[in-house]
Amino acid sequence: MMITTVTLQAMTYSQARQEALFLTDKMAYELGLYESQYDAVYEINLDYLMALSSKNDLYSSAWTRRNLDLSYVLTAAQYNAFIGADYFYRPVYWSSGFRYRIYTRYTDHSSTLLTAADTAGATTEARAGIRDAHTAQAVS
Repeated sequence: MMITTVTLQAMTYSQARQEALFLTDKMAYELGLYESQYDAVYEINLDYLMALSSKNDLYSSAWTRRNLDLSYVLTAAQYNAFIGADYFYRPVYWSSGFRYRIYTRYTDHSSTLLTAADTAGATTEARAGIRDAHTAQAVS
């Protein structure tokens, strides 16, 4: 008789919101998301992260659904850039728990322009300033 133990390491809603926000901010910056795309991309990323509870979930139907949903939201050029960037396309990997590829590119985890708490009441217009703020940071 063989017994297999599976450790579930699902993240809390608060953690998923924070990770989805960070990922979406970086996608907005690199892919040049439009105002109208930001909220949809954030929700798609959040749904995917909330579906993760074990290693087997990484590239499951939730990942496939995420990529399909993003193909409808992003322009063709944005989607091609998205799939060309592994830290966006496969944002989570397993190494004794969930790890996020985006942090290999952006090592400063505090560089989100909005916090997860801000997104609860933030308007689309407030989030639209992300691209402008990132551009200003890159220029300075």
